[in-house]
Amino acid sequence: MNKIEDEKVINLKRHIRFVAKEVDIIDYMQVYTAVLLVLEDKDMGKILEICDYSEVLLVAKVLNLERNTRMNLAKTISMLLNSLFFDRKYSKRSKAYSNIKNLDKIENLKIEDGNIFLADYKYGRVGINKLKSKGSIILIEKRLTRFFYFLCINSKYKMKYLKKNDFQFSKTKYDTNKEKVVLKSPFTILYGDNIDGTRLEYVSFYAVMELILLALKYYPMIALGIALQAFAGLRKGDVTDRKSTRLNSSHN
Repeated sequence: MNKIEDEKVINLKRHIRFVAKEVDIIDYMQVYTAVLLVLEDKDMGKILEICDYSEVLLVAKVLNLERNTRMNLAKTISMLLNSLFFDRKYSKRSKAYSNIKNLDKIENLKIEDGNIFLADYKYGRVGINKLKSKGSIILIEKRLTRFFYFLCINSKYKMKYLKKNDFQFSKTKYDTNKEKVVLKSPFTILYGDNIDGTRLEYVSFYAVMELILLALKYYPMIALGIALQAFAGLRKGDVTDRKSTRLNSSHN
């Protein structure tokens, strides 16, 4: 049996899962925290091994991202791997997709597997059991695109069905006159018009000031974070990773 087949047999006896983990790594006498993909025995609370797929999280372009961004990418990949190798044959779908089996080898991965995963994610068969919003699906789709492309161009994996011509790049504008090259999604998914009901589309200046005043009164440590998100456009991941040494006091 190959490695994944061994893991599937083990999984029948114990709760084996792909999991995203933060791990301290020593590199030339320096310690830094990396986000990795591991195979974990959930029943025993024991890490069995660090997966080769972690390489996608260790390339320079990803390492330069904020920690929360890297963790979210790793969680999406682990969710995909668990679905592919362990879970998806048990999911309830329409007749056209009712006989889908678990993947046996990563080399047999196809674009269609990504389409099935995105549909399962959209309808709550993967992740939180609810219909997902368009924004959430697009975010997952971008992370999937990065991982599929990594597998495709990495000769180590010898992908049978993923080809370079499955992936295309396009130029997009940002910051008025600047351009950047982005990897286009190879997947096909109908997003729908579902809106995340837990997210406010507009918050008034008055409401923001009330939140900041309440924070200053009861929990001052989060007041600056609220202000940075409201007035500087920072995401929550940017705020939680912010260090005092990275704040420029000359712009007070």
